[in-house]
Amino acid sequence: MNTVTDAQLFSKFTGNVVYVVNSENNNKDEVKKGRELIEATGAKLLGVVLNRMPKDKSASYYAYYGTDES
Repeated sequence: MNTVTDAQLFSKFTGNVVYVVNSENNNKDEVKKGRELIEATGAKLLGVVLNRMPKDKSASYYAYYGTDES
């Protein structure tokens, strides 16, 4: 299911979008269509985050990025 409605609405106010995609529920064509819908708003697509990627289908390394709060 491709739901980019929020991104389409907010992009009019922000001008920039980071597209977060759930790898478990979206196929390549749906992601491509979502990108096209976002770009049609005139917003700048800053990047795509692929979320919920199965470990066995990911690259040869796996890590968390960030800092520990003290």
